[in-house]
Amino acid sequence: MSETGHKAQEEHSIIICADDYGLSPGVCDAIENLIERGRVTATSAMTVMPEWPKRARTLKALTKDYPVEVGLHLTLTGPWRLTAFCGTVPESLHALSHRALTRRLETVPIRVEIRAQLDAFEDAWGQGPDYIDGHQHIHCLPVICDELLREVKSRYGTRPWIRNCAAPLHEWNRYNSSPAKEAYLSVIGRRMAAKARALGFRMNDSFRGLYPFTTRRSYESLFHKFLAKPAATALLHCHPGWVDSSLCERDALTWPREREFAWFASAACQELLEQTGIKPSCFPGAFATDTF
Repeated sequence: MSETGHKAQEEHSIIICADDYGLSPGVCDAIENLIERGRVTATSAMTVMPEWPKRARTLKALTKDYPVEVGLHLTLTGPWRLTAFCGTVPESLHALSHRALTRRLETVPIRVEIRAQLDAFEDAWGQGPDYIDGHQHIHCLPVICDELLREVKSRYGTRPWIRNCAAPLHEWNRYNSSPAKEAYLSVIGRRMAAKARALGFRMNDSFRGLYPFTTRRSYESLFHKFLAKPAATALLHCHPGWVDSSLCERDALTWPREREFAWFASAACQELLEQTGIKPSCFPGAFATDTF
């Protein structure tokens, strides 16, 4: 392929990452279905959940036939913890964020829990994660960010890439449909991105997929905005899933997951990707370039 052709291919690719793998059997099933369809090229695992060690083998088998990267979805909100040390860390996102931003978050419990979640990933997967991100984007918060990047660099060097949630001011609301949340993530994510970059980590250069989960707009209309103006390393995060009893017990986000799954599984989704020339892909330089 010519240099010009290779560049064009990179500019028209996007990483489609399904968050929350392991949250429930229905979420795992839906994500695996989309991997097989070639619509999802990355999925982030919640290693604190009981489904993770049960389902990792099935997911691992899929990666032999379908190009997909698997990362750690660091989870510190909610009641799911792997260590007793983390019992002193607030469960609510609001309280956790407040303590982190005011530098009143204890470092030792965070450090011990991060290590435990990475251990759980390695134990079930047989190797380290392809990338790192955080449930509810908590990996961008001060203290958590510092401890996470230090531990990842110590274990794996700079091999895993890191999810960058920050967007330049002039790009706010260009690709997403939740400007307030995008502004907040850009503020807290800017320091994390700078620190990760200084340590030599690779990151996505565009972050998409934010929208109010309560909106009644069709996901198709949102997806058009998420695809606007392809970037060299664009990342679209999503939360597809099938609602089951476990999900209802563990998370308030239910029907939007089925709405997202229905869109990604549809023929209309594939037609739109083909019409726009955008290909779901893995991170540039990973083991695969695209799924089509």
